Amino acid sequence: MIGKTVRLNRLFNNESGNSILVAIDHGVTLGPLDGLRDTPLISNLAKQSRFQGVIGHKGAISWAVSEGGTSRDFEYILHISGSTALGPDSTRKEIVSSVEHGVRMGATAVSVHTNLGVAGEFGMLKDMARICDEAASWGMPVLVMINVFDEGNSMSYEGKKISHAVRVAAELGADLVKVQYPNDFRLLTDIVTSHSTPVLFAGGEKVEDKREWFKAVHETLMAGGKGLCVGRNFFQDAYPAQMGYALYGMVHEGRTYQEAYDSYESLIAEKMYFSS
Repeated sequence: MIGKTVRLNRLFNNESGNSILVAIDHGVTLGPLDGLRDTPLISNLAKQSRFQGVIGHKGAISWAVSEGGTSRDFEYILHISGSTALGPDSTRKEIVSSVEHGVRMGATAVSVHTNLGVAGEFGMLKDMARICDEAASWGMPVLVMINVFDEGNSMSYEGKKISHAVRVAAELGADLVKVQYPNDFRLLTDIVTSHSTPVLFAGGEKVEDKREWFKAVHETLMAGGKGLCVGRNFFQDAYPAQMGYALYGMVHEGRTYQEAYDSYESLIAEKMYFSS
């Protein structure tokens, strides 16, 4: 498993031991969202922000590498699950690529999405377990994005259910697990201690109250979370470079959420822009 260990270590900052990954897999599910039309630009902004890497489908990664010039000292995680909002049930994720394809592309890891509490749960569990087994034979780490749903296919943010989801993913072979922020921050420690596998928290849908969002991210870190999988709150932010700088300071340099918020606001006020 030396190969897996080497690859997995690349996904974490050497000093903080934490990770910031940018999810750019939304295009398959939701189409060309605002802020995500230029994949090479987003990848460059993520690298410039000193994030660890991006998570995307094969076409997005190919585009970013071929035109973005971010293939050095920056990691790509191939997302191999997919569904669309145009279909009858977007919670049912199908396998749309392979671990072998990730190896051929030079990806550092693969990512698979599983939803619990929905009609397609059994098939997705089987797919996730199979992908973890295949990845182990290639020495490839697996990031499992796992969500829980209640009746009516509404997302559940109940801490106990999220803890269960972490345990499911870890016991079936995940090397990293990404989950949603719970509706009760007091259950964060229960979630991150569900298993020894590192837990990353989703950035969630785009928010307007940046200070409260920084506070939520900081709470996950204080509870033992190992970082962030951020999407829309990075690439749809009016000032993504400034957002990246603030997140890096909080996740990797130990700044408080107030310090992160203040740095974000001050960089905007000073009209300090970064080259893309």
